[in-house]
Amino acid sequence: MMQKRIEDFLSYIAAERGLSRNTSLAYGRDLRRFVASLKGDEVVEKDVVDHLSQLSDQGYASASIYRALMAIRVFFRFLKREGEITSDPTTLLDSPKLWQLIPEVLTEEEVERLLEMPDLETEEGMRDRAILETFYATGMRVSELCM
Repeated sequence: MMQKRIEDFLSYIAAERGLSRNTSLAYGRDLRRFVASLKGDEVVEKDVVDHLSQLSDQGYASASIYRALMAIRVFFRFLKREGEITSDPTTLLDSPKLWQLIPEVLTEEEVERLLEMPDLETEEGMRDRAILETFYATGMRVSELCM
């Protein structure tokens, strides 16, 4: 029964909320992991807190734990709006604070050396140079370029 609700939810976030395929896949993994950790049918706030604590104990990064909480929170909002549940066990949960890490960036000299590395005499080199230029110019992620 819960698996069907998860599939309905994933269809909803992909179609109506416009979340990316990768986000939908991650939410699906997070929700299935959460459901597998449940002891009974009725979910209460303590179940969510225990699950997040378990993820922390297993060494998950704070960003992964935060994403799991968001997946669970949005899932229960969906279930409540659909009339599947009467109370949302995540309503009173605070979101954990995430450390905002400043990414390391390359120096101008390092970027120039990197861009000069592909051999422009080969097709692969021209392709690689185009990929590097695209990354440098846009700041996009690898997963976005591969789509």
